[in-house]
Amino acid sequence: MVVFGAAGDLTKRLVAPALYNLVRGGKLPEGFALIGIDRNDETTEAWCGNLTNMIQAFARAGGGERQALDEKAWSWLIDRMHYMPGDFTQAETYGRLEKLLSEQSGRQGGTAHVLFYLAVADRFFWSGDRAARPRRAHPPVR
Repeated sequence: MVVFGAAGDLTKRLVAPALYNLVRGGKLPEGFALIGIDRNDETTEAWCGNLTNMIQAFARAGGGERQALDEKAWSWLIDRMHYMPGDFTQAETYGRLEKLLSEQSGRQGGTAHVLFYLAVADRFFWSGDRAARPRRAHPPVR
């Protein structure tokens, strides 16, 4: 899974808690990986640390009551996370992403499927599409 806007509020408050709850429920495959992309120049460790602080505040277990962080579930997810600084409106970001995805696919025996999630303001939706367009290997789906 690739999340654009990985350091933003939507990722911290909704995406990360949802993924955490999927891990707790045993719903993510063993080969799951998360690549976060954002314009912030930070490391994977810093990004994971920021998300850990937020998940402790926002993750909810069944019944909607706040619970202590399930360290085993969160560690499972953290171990599969990678942060890549980049601007999704710039074509060079996609070249670096292509390399990361290729490496991930190799670790999974060449069977990786990728989900792209735009956790960005709606004003950016078409900007990312224009930047990615030159790299498409197939015509757009209509």
